[in-house]
Amino acid sequence: MSEEVFEKAQAILHRRGARLRGVEKGKRDKYSRKFAFSSKLECAFCGSNLSRRNWHSGTTHEKTIWQCVAATKKGKKYCPHSKALIENVIESAFLESYRRLCSKHMDVIDELMKHMESVLGNQNHMRKLNKVNNEIKLMEQKRCKLIDLCLDEK
Repeated sequence: MSEEVFEKAQAILHRRGARLRGVEKGKRDKYSRKFAFSSKLECAFCGSNLSRRNWHSGTTHEKTIWQCVAATKKGKKYCPHSKALIENVIESAFLESYRRLCSKHMDVIDELMKHMESVLGNQNHMRKLNKVNNEIKLMEQKRCKLIDLCLDEK
């Protein structure tokens, strides 16, 4: 391996690892965008993260739960009081908290909703514009081919 390739690989490793530096020990951020509550739920007993798991996968009793990482990875002796939380219960609690927040701060929520609608609306218009531009390019290509065929008397 050349020194240049080695240096490039080291730079990539450093860049990828920079995201984890500064993160509190044991608080991984690796899958923070995979699920809504990833890296956001913490065990009330030991403070470690909760991870998402499926119980009874493929059966009629299947459910999604969140469990203490210390208890599942290291064993129950590291967090003996931890209990699994059903995802539907967590979602319901979050929605109820959000509703309560909204009812007390309607002016802030209204402003946020207006801003979100304008941003999302603009993005939708841009997507439509790009689609129309692509269709125009395709039609122009077809027109040029037809002109060429007419000139060649085909």
